[in-house]
Amino acid sequence: MIHKINNEYDKIMVHDKGLLHKSAHLLIVNDIGEILCRKRGANEERYAGLWTSTYGTHVIGEDNYLQTLQKGFEVVNPVWVGEFRVKDLFENEINGLYISRYIPNIISEDIKFLNVLELKLKEMTPHLIEGYMEMKKWML
Repeated sequence: MIHKINNEYDKIMVHDKGLLHKSAHLLIVNDIGEILCRKRGANEERYAGLWTSTYGTHVIGEDNYLQTLQKGFEVVNPVWVGEFRVKDLFENEINGLYISRYIPNIISEDIKFLNVLELKLKEMTPHLIEGYMEMKKWML
């Protein structure tokens, strides 16, 4: 059963109890195949200091994946890729993935285009790893 998140308490509860829930992710890809990645803060509870998707957030209430993304990020010409699962010590999620080629003006030290194949697995969140794999399957 997929647990619906309705508020901040639900977000904490699904993680504390390992309940299956939904999350939406966006990968922005440039013309040479690099992904715009975010580096999680060093003090984050989960995946501290690791590179992750361009944008990701929990699906709230009755929203679908795209509605969820659009509430928190400027999503331009999104293309649906599919769903992937992340289940580890921290997460138990079904993730809806979109890609876009629109490049926002948010590049910084902690938000930059990376060739994911040049990163070590221990430098990336499972969301970035699994999202990249789903994107590659979709491109075939």
